[in-house]
Amino acid sequence: MKKILLILLTCILCSSCGKKNLVTCTSSNSDENLKTNIVIEIEYDKDNNVTKTTTKETIESDLKSTLTNFKEDLEELYKDYESLKGYDMTIKINKKKLVRTEVIDYTEIDIDKYKELNPTLENVLRDNKVYLDLLVSSYEASNSTCKK
Repeated sequence: MKKILLILLTCILCSSCGKKNLVTCTSSNSDENLKTNIVIEIEYDKDNNVTKTTTKETIESDLKSTLTNFKEDLEELYKDYESLKGYDMTIKINKKKLVRTEVIDYTEIDIDKYKELNPTLENVLRDNKVYLDLLVSSYEASNSTCKK
């Protein structure tokens, strides 16, 4: 019986090893012509510094031209970010859906260069690192719902 309990305890402890500290923020909006959904996964370390964000933004429309215009606008908006190490973005249109996926690895990105491109980043920094509570608060202020 003790061996079974020991094995069970070991399994439980090992299953929590390697788990990421993660907060997920979501928002959505729709009207008669357009539906948007945004999911942001925020990974953070033991000091509550954000290490990585993965954003998946989905825009749905029956009009292909609307999606094409969105894609062109997004590509133009983010074109200067492409040269940043630790920043990756893809935009794809599939039928009636545009999907933009953005990954920012804050352990690799040059924060000063990123701040030049995105001055509002200053609002979520503490000691030149993106701080979890400040980032979550900024998303919640923009009508996102965030959960650990």
